[in-house]
Amino acid sequence: MLFGALCSDLANYPVAVAVAASAAVPVVFAPVVIQGYPGGCSVPLPRWVQRVRSEPNASPLLRNFADAMYRYHSGEVRYVKLLDGGIVDNYGLAGFTIARLASNTPYGPLQPEEGVKLRRMLVVADHRAARACPWRR
Repeated sequence: MLFGALCSDLANYPVAVAVAASAAVPVVFAPVVIQGYPGGCSVPLPRWVQRVRSEPNASPLLRNFADAMYRYHSGEVRYVKLLDGGIVDNYGLAGFTIARLASNTPYGPLQPEEGVKLRRMLVVADHRAARACPWRR
């Protein structure tokens, strides 16, 4: 979703660079910098981005993400620095939460038939990993 806002192609992005970005921790390893290509987008932003940006009661998490996508797509932000995701989202739930809020349906981001079948969801988080990393305290 975010690569589309940058007008970039995730399918052509090298896995090795993604792994390097995942290991990028400030002071230890430099972030990976990628360039956006505004004006070169063949795909428009999702409709929910504009809806959320104009909705006064939107969740702050979703509004900030929608604003960032708009700024990448418009070219206002030309470069993005990729870091270890655990720095800002240690449990890895922000992506699911954003997709859930953006769907604006009781079952999203699942399909209706999947949502009907889902009874429980379990998120397993290893608290020892957070204690072992001094920058995450």
